[in-house]
Parts: sequence; C-alpha cells; structure tokens
Amino acid sequence: MSPSRMTAPCQRRAAHGAAPAAQRCFGGAIEWQQRVGRFRSSELYGLAGALIAQRELDRAVPALRGVTVLSPTQAAAYNDLGNVLVETARVREALLPYATALQLAPDSAPTWSNFGAALGSQQAWEPALVAHRRALALQPTSGAAYVHLATAARQLSRRMAGGL
Repeated sequence: MSPSRMTAPCQRRAAHGAAPAAQRCFGGAIEWQQRVGRFRSSELYGLAGALIAQRELDRAVPALRGVTVLSPTQAAAYNDLGNVLVETARVREALLPYATALQLAPDSAPTWSNFGAALGSQQAWEPALVAHRRALALQPTSGAAYVHLATAARQLSRRMAGGL
C-alpha cells in the first residue's frame, strides 16, 4: 500500500476532530513506513497535528523536528515548532525555528507576529518592534499584531525612561 493511500483515512479522522484516532492512525502509518524504509514528512506532520490537538505538546516537538529534517523548506513546520516550543515555556528555543521560517517565507505575517511575541517575552523590545511592524505591513488588519506592537513600544519606552 502506498504511503498516501495509508494516511488518507488518518487525514479524514483529523479533519473531523477525532484526534486520538488520527494519532493512532498516523502512528501506524509511520511504523509501517519505518519497516519498509519509506518515510514521508506529511504523515509525521499529521501525527504532530494530532498530538497538538490532544495537547500532548512535549510529544509534538520531536515530531515537528522530524518534519523539519525531512522537509527542510517547509516554513509552516518551523512556525508550528516555534509555537509549540513557546507553549511549553521554551521561548528562547523557539526563536531559531521562527527565524528559519522567516528565511523560508519572509512574507508570513503570522510568523513575524509570533517571532515578535517571542522576542518580547525575552525582553528584546527593539527587535520585537521591528517584527511586529513587519507583521502589520504584511497584514494591516491583525489585531494581535497591534496589541503586541503597543506592548513592545510601551516596554521600550519604559526602559528608555529608566523604568526597567
């Protein structure tokens, strides 16, 4: 059976919100691919998505890292890895996947916003401002980017005034 035929039911389960069933399905597909020596990043990405849906974020990290190894030009996987790392309080570690995603897809407003938020949480306010401005230039209707931009500007102004 081809890998794509084997994972089609997994993708249907994931699309219908059956995360545990999708996780088992993708896991089975990955085991099969390992046995026959074929491995596709799409199946691993599907497994990561199912793990994220179940909030098993620590298990999603290695799956997403695997996707970035198998498909090193897939910007969305790097962005997702950054998001999961942030959610697991590994913000400093998330900066590299975000930066890689931006090298691959420099016009991704959500990634610029995510990167800016991560920089801000590390109190790197000037780079955070730059990132949020870039996000807004690409997607001027992003409310989240405006909030993050205002927060970064306020924090930077406090620092310059000697408040931090």
